[in-house]
Amino acid sequence: MFQLSHHARLETEASQLWQAFTSPSGLAAWLWPDRRTEVTIDLRVGGAWRAASSNLAIGVGGRYTEITVPHQLGFTWSWHGEPEVTQVSVEFTGVGLVLEHHGFGSARSRDDHIEGWRDCLARLPAFLASRPQLDVRDGAGPNRATWAVNRTGAVKRRPSGGAGST
Repeated sequence: MFQLSHHARLETEASQLWQAFTSPSGLAAWLWPDRRTEVTIDLRVGGAWRAASSNLAIGVGGRYTEITVPHQLGFTWSWHGEPEVTQVSVEFTGVGLVLEHHGFGSARSRDDHIEGWRDCLARLPAFLASRPQLDVRDGAGPNRATWAVNRTGAVKRRPSGGAGST
């Protein structure tokens, strides 16, 4: 099996990173470049999550496997219509994050995800710099929330302080 690891240094608190990954509005704002991404989150171990873009004709989802607020998040990852199910683990360190994604059946699949995570995580600093005020109930608990988020206007991305992937 193949895996990837991405370490990103970000000037923000672990709680802000946690919200960026666990609130539907936060995840929808930076995950994909599409102006309209729908995200559904049932934030509990065993709960489902889903992100979809009809404009990009893509969707991904899975189930939460580990939740330690606000330091550790684990979930399965499966592209809609694809049989491969992989595992993602994100540690929010207080100076950034460590993302590990493993269980790829091929080096090509892993390499595609390296490129994908680089693109996604490159949008994260601009989102965090905007210091969004997310509702603390947004994505928390057993209630499901679905958001269709429209982003408008250009945002300049500030440097993240260095990041690398292996």
